[in-house]
Amino acid sequence: MHKPDGGTSYTIHYGDLSERHFMTGRKPNSGSLLIPAIDLTKYKKPVFRFWLYMDTEQRDKSDLLSVLAGKKVVWSKNIQNVVMKQWQRIEIDLTKFVGKKIDILIDFDTVDGLNNKGAGVYLDNFTVSEYSDLDNKSKPHIFKPRPAIEDDDTVIKGEKELTLKF
Repeated sequence: MHKPDGGTSYTIHYGDLSERHFMTGRKPNSGSLLIPAIDLTKYKKPVFRFWLYMDTEQRDKSDLLSVLAGKKVVWSKNIQNVVMKQWQRIEIDLTKFVGKKIDILIDFDTVDGLNNKGAGVYLDNFTVSEYSDLDNKSKPHIFKPRPAIEDDDTVIKGEKELTLKF
């Protein structure tokens, strides 16, 4: 998997790296990634950015990917906003959360156990910066997320990827 920045930092992956899919038989599966306590008290127009690569069903009714900020859905995958099997930069306006500290939760749910033979979901380079900084002249705040995992789940460190096992 070529990373969007060509770098060597870790990438978050939802799926089974050894098998290159996210199947669990005929059962649905899901997972979440938590980026806790983002302080938006010093921002005027904050934007949350990350890189996304999806090899899942394109349909709007299955293989759902959502981003929640402060427990509210602020972005979700649909046919118009995600191109499969291609890295793309996602930008989410967080202006309505200015002055607060929020958690960001990225949630993936297959909804069903069908057609889960793709490579899964890859996420990389999470940042929050001022919207006017789109030209990257100022340094964005880089966040290191952690999986929102249950006690029986594990996180495996790969050579170049962090994998959420299900």
